[in-house]
Amino acid sequence: MNISLTRLSSLDPIRLSLYLLLIFHLIGVIGIASTWQDYFLPVTPINLLLAATILFLNHSQRNLRFWMFCTISFSIGFLFEYLGVQTGAIFGEYAYGEVLGWKLGGVSVIIGVIWAVLTYCTGVISNALPFHNIVKAIVGASLMVGLDFLIEPIAIKLEFWNWAIGYPPVQNYIGWFLIAFGLVYLFHRMKIHTDNAIAWGLFAIQVAFFGILNLIL
Repeated sequence: MNISLTRLSSLDPIRLSLYLLLIFHLIGVIGIASTWQDYFLPVTPINLLLAATILFLNHSQRNLRFWMFCTISFSIGFLFEYLGVQTGAIFGEYAYGEVLGWKLGGVSVIIGVIWAVLTYCTGVISNALPFHNIVKAIVGASLMVGLDFLIEPIAIKLEFWNWAIGYPPVQNYIGWFLIAFGLVYLFHRMKIHTDNAIAWGLFAIQVAFFGILNLIL
């Protein structure tokens, strides 16, 4: 045990962070796919918060601009989700279940964190492209919509949220793209520091996580 702890403490922060994220999501896959699913689903918000914490702790310039971006992306994401739930005019008619935890105005508060995390991750990834910020925002928004394609079937099965017609309409993906485009564009306009390998790792892990769940559930 002492040897294992010594090896763990000697790992560089990035590798340790990736190991932790992989462990969290691997346990999540096993738990959700098992007969103990009802015990694992309620801790989903905690897992999301832990992932967000690890991600942002690895951001090397946590200055006022960074926190402004996090606040804006959280607030805008949550606001559009609130308007979407209340009116059905943005994403289509849907309602949140109880799995994602505490709700405000019918919207799970953790969804704002998800918007901030995904915008940040896709902002970091798209910044690797040698193109104009508009093109980077298109790429980032496309990545977010692509991930949403993987999330939706699992979210419905596990009752994260439910659609009035039983499945997400095309309107949902258009809404996601437009909002994501604006947020990723803002990320680049604000010149948020992008030297964070965990953003790449977390996004890849999320793709694998939901991809595997789509195959086994």
